[in-house]
Amino acid sequence: MNTSQLFTGRAFLSEKKESLFYTHKYSSIINEIIKKSNLNFKCHRIKELYSNENFDSYLLEDSEYLFKSKLNKDGDNSVSRRIKIKLSLDENCEELIRESDFLNQNENLFTEKIISHGVLDGKVKVRYLLVSHEIADSLKDLGRYIIFENVVSFIFTFLAFSGLKCKTSFKKHYNSFFKDRSPYKFSKFIKESIEVNYGLKDVKSVFSSLKDFCQKNYEEDVFKGNSVCHGSLSKEDIIFRDGWFKFINCSKTFKSNKLFDVAFFALNSGFKQNDVDFILYHYSLATKIDIAIVEKDFEKCMKVAVCMFYTDIMHSYIIETCVFLSKRESTVLDLIESFSKSFYWLEKFDIIPEYRNIISDILSEPIISNQVDVSSPPNDIVVPDRLTEEKKANKPKVNASLNKNE
Repeated sequence: MNTSQLFTGRAFLSEKKESLFYTHKYSSIINEIIKKSNLNFKCHRIKELYSNENFDSYLLEDSEYLFKSKLNKDGDNSVSRRIKIKLSLDENCEELIRESDFLNQNENLFTEKIISHGVLDGKVKVRYLLVSHEIADSLKDLGRYIIFENVVSFIFTFLAFSGLKCKTSFKKHYNSFFKDRSPYKFSKFIKESIEVNYGLKDVKSVFSSLKDFCQKNYEEDVFKGNSVCHGSLSKEDIIFRDGWFKFINCSKTFKSNKLFDVAFFALNSGFKQNDVDFILYHYSLATKIDIAIVEKDFEKCMKVAVCMFYTDIMHSYIIETCVFLSKRESTVLDLIESFSKSFYWLEKFDIIPEYRNIISDILSEPIISNQVDVSSPPNDIVVPDRLTEEKKANKPKVNASLNKNE
């Protein structure tokens, strides 16, 4: 398999697929779930939001639903209603079970509202989760610097989210994370594909070295906190409306040191040290924790987060190229982009220097083969960071200050 063929004659980014609902392969399953959930919802369009080896996420639109009390900007009283659905052909999908439990335990002030969840019985049992679709802008659309323009509001949501309820400890999350991503769990077919494309010995060495670095930097006293962490905070997981933020897609939540979320957000967003320092400074002000202590704890969290982040990228990339044969183009490209944006931290802490070139070669091969720089997509495709409109940049008057022990 030559993954470079994926990029031949194609743009840097791929659009998510959108189609009429009745033509979609899962239309009958989704209709059954909507019926089981007792929803007055007639789906008209469906759009793919996200997919991985565990579940698929879709946006459902009911364009025929009438809100007679409201008018849209065109004066038409037919306003589309939207909900999100996540589906897994594994009825025991840990990510959907964890997110369902989390949303059920907490009010939807700082996250999404759960509509229904469960397992649909049939020829194949399907695990599902239905949640509300918030009318808001994502950071992916607004640009990451909306965080800096509204840092007080962001820190407020960040701290409020950390005070929610969650059952999963970091130790449990950590152990299951590396167990599920062990290269030794791959099937014979996948191992043979890895050997042909990347070299099985090298891939196993990368996974083992990342885990070993984690183990050496794992400090129980720092990571055993009871603050709730989102676990994979990215621009797609943060929405913004009227000066307020919400965190969505909470399938990897766990209890630990809340600075883990700053680390994962920095990795997913391509932040450098100066960007992180700005957030840590305002976090220090809000919590009244000395900045030196904050910076020290953040570094400890980041060293572990980097290794988990790259383990996840490598595992997902192998699944996408060796199992799905690079057919899910947008997912492959997203993984390569994540690698490109976060490599700074791998070098900053001098993590596994002997294997960084191997990681780079594996994840850069499709780009290099086509002489495309993943860090510099075409100007007509990339969505640049930008300053938001003045009305969106107003900082709400909130008191985000908490005592150290809260």
